[in-house]
Amino acid sequence: DRLVYSGSAFRTRFGIDVSAYQNRASENETIDWTAVRSDGVDFAMIRIGLRGYSTGKLAEDAFYRQNIRNSLNAGIETGVYFFAQAITVEEAMEEADFVIERLRTLESEGLQINGPVAYDWEMHDSSYRVYGTTPEMATACAIAFCRRVQEAGYTPMIYAGSYVGYMKYDQGAIA
Repeated sequence: DRLVYSGSAFRTRFGIDVSAYQNRASENETIDWTAVRSDGVDFAMIRIGLRGYSTGKLAEDAFYRQNIRNSLNAGIETGVYFFAQAITVEEAMEEADFVIERLRTLESEGLQINGPVAYDWEMHDSSYRVYGTTPEMATACAIAFCRRVQEAGYTPMIYAGSYVGYMKYDQGAIA
C-alpha cells in the first residue's frame, strides 16, 4: 500500500508528517507511536507550530510536545516543521525564533530532536495571506528562516510542494 523505489541509485526511507489533525483522528487523541515504528516508519516530522494563513497569528501545534516525546521514545528519528506564512524576512525570522524557543524549552525538559527543522511555506489559493508574495520575497523568507535555525545549532530544511518549489522559490538561491 506504499509507493516504493526499487532502484539502486538512491537510498530511501519511509517517514510521516504529523500534526494535530492526526491526533484528533486518533483514539483518545493519542497516536500509537510503537505501532507507527512497527509499521516501518523511519522518521517523523512533527508540526511544532504555525502562522495562521488568514490572521498571521503564531500558534503552537496542540500536540507537538506529546508527539515529539512519544516519537523519540519509540525510537523514531524526529524532526519538526513550522507551517509558515511569512510575508517579510522579519516575519520569517520571528517564525524561526518561535520554533527555536520551543525546542530550547523541550531541551530543558530533557527532550532533544534528532532530525531537521523544516520551513513549510504554503499557498493554496487567494485566502492565504501569502498570496501575491513575490518569488524573491518567498525565497528570502525561506533563506532567513533556515539561516536563523542553523545559527541556533539545528539542521534546517525546506518543505515545498511543486508549485511553491518551482514557482515561488529561486532554486539556485535556495541551494
